[in-house]
Amino acid sequence: MNLIKKTLILQILNLALLNISVGMGFEQKYYYTIYGNVSKLNLNQTYEKEENLLGFCDEKAFPQDQALHYTTKYNVTVKAKFCVTDPIPAKNPIAFRILSFNVHNFHKVCDVAPGKMRKDPAFALDVIKNFHPNIVMLQEIVPYPKTEEAAKNHISKKPSLIPIDFSFFDKKMEDLKFPESVKVNDFQHNGFGVFMGKAIYTPKNTILNIKNDNLNGEQAKDRGYLRILFKYPNSEEQILLYTVHLSYFNQDLTTLEIKNLVKAIEKDIQEYKTENTIIMGDFNNDPFPPPAEKDDFQNVFNALKKDFKLLNDNTKSNFNQDQKAFVGDTVDLAWVSNAFLEKFNILNPKSGATQYTVVVKSEASDHWPIYIDFSIKGKESEDDQL
Repeated sequence: MNLIKKTLILQILNLALLNISVGMGFEQKYYYTIYGNVSKLNLNQTYEKEENLLGFCDEKAFPQDQALHYTTKYNVTVKAKFCVTDPIPAKNPIAFRILSFNVHNFHKVCDVAPGKMRKDPAFALDVIKNFHPNIVMLQEIVPYPKTEEAAKNHISKKPSLIPIDFSFFDKKMEDLKFPESVKVNDFQHNGFGVFMGKAIYTPKNTILNIKNDNLNGEQAKDRGYLRILFKYPNSEEQILLYTVHLSYFNQDLTTLEIKNLVKAIEKDIQEYKTENTIIMGDFNNDPFPPPAEKDDFQNVFNALKKDFKLLNDNTKSNFNQDQKAFVGDTVDLAWVSNAFLEKFNILNPKSGATQYTVVVKSEASDHWPIYIDFSIKGKESEDDQL
C-alpha cells in the first residue's frame, strides 16, 4: 500500500473517530489526542511511553528550560521576590473554587532540601491539597515514573529513556477526591519528543462535555485550549470552563490565538445555550506591561475585553520571562464573561475598585498559582454551603 493510500485511510479513520466521539460528549480532534478517564463520557485513554528524560535533580525541567537560570540561581533579587510562599486564602463554605497552576513539569526552581529531587509532583500536590479546590486546571503537566522508587532511581543528569505515564499523579489526585481528568499534549505535533500539556481534574460525574483544539494552525502547533462543560452544584446553571497555554511573549501570535479562542467560545455558547464562561491559564503575555512596552501589548487582549472581565490585579505571577529588569510579569490570568457576572458573585478579596486578588505566592513551580472563588447569586446563606 503506497503512502498516499495510507494517508487517506488514516484521515477517514480520524473523521470516523471524531463523529463517534462527538456523540459520546467529547470531541477527539485529530490535532490533539484527549487522554484521561471520564466514566460518564466513556473516555478511558491512557498515555504510556518511554521518554528521554533529564535526571530529576537536574537544573533544567527539559533541555530548553532556562527558568532556574534566569531566576533563583543567578539573581539574588529575583530569588528574594519569587521564592516566597503565602498562606492560602481560607475558602468560604459557599464558594466554588477553581485552581489554575502552571506546574513547570513538576520541576521546582527555588531551593530544595538536601537530597530532594527537583522534579517531583509532591510540590504541586501540596499546593492543590491546601487550596481545597473543586476543580483543578494544570499547564505544563508531564507524565512521571509509575512509582516513587522508579523516580528516585532516575537521578542522573544524563538524559535516558524511562517508562512513564500518569498513573502516579492520577492516583495522588484521586486521593484528593479528583478521580477523573482530561489531558492533552500541547507538543503532540511539534516534534518536541515529550508530553507536556494541559489537564483538568474533577470529582466524579462533573464533566458533561469536553473539547480541545489548536488556536493558530501551523504557526505554533503547541498552542491550543482544553475545555469542559459542567453544572454548578444544586442548580441548573452550566459553565464553560477553558484552560490555555498561549504563545511565549509573541504579541502577534497571542493576539491571533485570543481571537480564535473567542470564536470557539462563541460557537460553544450557541451549541450549549449557556453564556457562563471562565478562562484561566498561562497567557504568556502581560495585560499590565511597563509603560515602555505598553504599545506592544495594546491590542493583544482586545478580543476578550468586549464580553469578558479580567479578574486579576497587577500582581506578578512569573519572574523568569522578564530577562531584562526581572520585575516579573502577570501572565497567569483569570477571565470571566460579563454574562457569568450577572449570575455569580466573585468571592476573592477585592483589589481596588474593580479587580481581585487571584495570585497566591508559592515555591512549587516557576509560576504562582491562581484561583477564583464564586457562588451563585441568591444562595449566600449557611444553607447553601457546597
